[in-house]
Amino acid sequence: MNARALVVAACVLTVAWAGAQPPAPPRPTPPPAGAGDAGVLEHVLAAELDGWGRVGALRAGPVAEQPALAGMADLLATYRVACGASTTYRDSEGSRTAEVLLLACETPLDALGFFAAQRGPDARRVLLTSLAYRDQGVLHAQSGRYYLRVEATGPPTEALRPDQYLTARLEVRLPQAAGLPRMVEFFPRRWLTSLAVSYAPATLLGDDPPMAFSVRRELPLKPVEVAVADVGSEAQALVLYTDLLARTMAQERAYEVPRLGQEAFASRNGSCPVMVTRQDQFLGWVCGDPVGNDAEALLRLLGTAIRTSRPLVAPPSATSAESG
Repeated sequence: MNARALVVAACVLTVAWAGAQPPAPPRPTPPPAGAGDAGVLEHVLAAELDGWGRVGALRAGPVAEQPALAGMADLLATYRVACGASTTYRDSEGSRTAEVLLLACETPLDALGFFAAQRGPDARRVLLTSLAYRDQGVLHAQSGRYYLRVEATGPPTEALRPDQYLTARLEVRLPQAAGLPRMVEFFPRRWLTSLAVSYAPATLLGDDPPMAFSVRRELPLKPVEVAVADVGSEAQALVLYTDLLARTMAQERAYEVPRLGQEAFASRNGSCPVMVTRQDQFLGWVCGDPVGNDAEALLRLLGTAIRTSRPLVAPPSATSAESG
């Protein structure tokens, strides 16, 4: 069952228990083909949205001037937020209002990173087609290159809280999300939940770290984090791996892990055991307790996914064959 079907099923069950009629699922209404980011923002934040109406015009302009983004200059730069707009909605009964912010980032991973960076320890997953969670009364969602923030007030709307009801009607107006980035596809889909995924600078790799995608997993004893960084080339992966190994050995013992990737080692980074591997242009690592066999198994899965997802080599063209 896909995510949209789960959302519809949840709505039907909830209202069935309450004895109410289920709300009609929102109909996908993507923006016109070729619409730029400004056009997408205007399309998504429409004047009328199935019982909700926009109050006033869109508030566009520099993203740093959006009230909801106060104090986030570093995050906006790290995650390359290109543009954004905000507005206020009120429902047709006038009993509920919502402040909505929509941002466009340069890449889906940037949008994912911005989304995850605001997730606190009290965040709770929200069932939507997009990745979504609610934290401190604010609903955060991410789909493709876009990030949505909805803060609503008022009583529940039929079976759903107002922010979830409104976000469901906003997300179907976003562009259809393309396939997952290659780094994300290394991981099983069931691991990719809104409370588990992150994309952030890999501080483990030095003072000028690359970005890394990570997933937090609950093992029988303690949680672990499985991360992977694409550093652009096999040569750069070797440089960063060698530097990390040298820095580790200067402070503590490191142990070779044979037959794992092109090379791998295990150590204890402060209070956190770490196992690191190098494969192609990627560095992968597991941090947390227990490491041992569990970490090795997780990194073998990661290495297999890297090798089996390599782009196919294009066959030589007829012209190059003749010239040879």
